[in-house]
Amino acid sequence: SRSVLTERFSSPVLPRPVLTFSFSRHLPLSRALLKKLDAARGTSTVIVASPMSLKSVFLRHVELLFELIELRRLKQQALADGQRQMTTWLRLQTWFGGGRPAASAAAAEGPDSASPRRASKSPR
Repeated sequence: SRSVLTERFSSPVLPRPVLTFSFSRHLPLSRALLKKLDAARGTSTVIVASPMSLKSVFLRHVELLFELIELRRLKQQALADGQRQMTTWLRLQTWFGGGRPAASAAAAEGPDSASPRRASKSPR
């Protein structure tokens, strides 16, 4: 079929090159392939590909999307675990007599809890 396409698109008025595209999703992707496809698009090259190559491109695309989703999930999980570890560390400080900083203690108790303490400490 490549020879038929070459014959059909090799007119003297408007010649077009014909490129055979082969792809396997098990091989690593390369920048050379991307550059070749970009150059083919820029020069209106006819690309001949087998159904298996097209299927491999789409399956590789889906695999990469799944990898990105998994990386995002792991990153969010790591952030959540880091926050849990931070709160655990803050609780450990209170167990060993370190206490919470005054700003976080006041924020945890609320704004109304600070005024009764002041009132109870004042002389009667």
